[in-house]
Amino acid sequence: MRWLVSVSIAVLAVACGSELPSPTRVDKLRLLALVSDTPDALAGTDVTVRAVWADGSSRSGRPVYFHWWLCAEGSDHEPRTCLRDRADDVLLDGAGSAGADRVTIPAGRLALPASGADLGYFVLVAICPDSAPAWNATQGQFDCPNERAIAYAMREGIQGFRRVVVRSRERVATVPLNRNPDFLRVRVGTQDVPADAATVTLPRCAVALDATCPTVAVAIEATTDSVEGRGDGTDETLLVSFFATDGVFDRPRAVGSMTDPRGVGGSLAASWSAPRTAAAISMWVVLRDGRGGESTRMANVRVE
Repeated sequence: MRWLVSVSIAVLAVACGSELPSPTRVDKLRLLALVSDTPDALAGTDVTVRAVWADGSSRSGRPVYFHWWLCAEGSDHEPRTCLRDRADDVLLDGAGSAGADRVTIPAGRLALPASGADLGYFVLVAICPDSAPAWNATQGQFDCPNERAIAYAMREGIQGFRRVVVRSRERVATVPLNRNPDFLRVRVGTQDVPADAATVTLPRCAVALDATCPTVAVAIEATTDSVEGRGDGTDETLLVSFFATDGVFDRPRAVGSMTDPRGVGGSLAASWSAPRTAAAISMWVVLRDGRGGESTRMANVRVE
């Protein structure tokens, strides 16, 4: 299993018709984001973290198991340190039932030090298809028991983390809580995606096999209160990652800022080529503000 961080690693995307797969393609079990209801929490409040995930394998519908745990951030700021105290910090263990892809941390588990200083917590998750994650003492991490005999490159087990900062009411008076960025508008081609799981209909790629498929723009307009939260008036960097179960994006992510927040003709956009056959496709955009704020929007794309 590999550790995933909040920001995706930049990788190469390929054009329609290439033999290489696109890194934006969701063709196996994928963790797309870990979203907390607030990246900065007021002491004394519960915090919910949910996994935004998809199983794009040919065995879609198989059971997927989650193991969640929690620890206070240490001086090394390293989430792997949490593994050493894993037994004492379990939030939800090995659940494969509906709703196991999210966890609510009670306020009592998010205590502040006596000094009242801010304290970061890591909420960690291990995800496995078909079997519950198990502790592998040899490797010093969780893995999927049913994948131990499979070549590393073929494994689907995932580990990821989300950092949540807890702040006292007195501190909030001078350092406001950061909030998740929000979508003002998400467009696929000329069509708006007004809510999560909205449906968009597009034509398939019908050109000759040796020709380049026409593309549609997937564009984001975003808003965030993070500029105010920074307290110094400096601009906030925004990042969007793109994913789909079919078709090809021309790039895996786009970077913009609050001075250039519009995706149409701007920086928060990518071009997507539809497949050559009719298909029902899931598409996701993940919006991050660079300081722990994260939001997602999913669209059901019908290619006809």
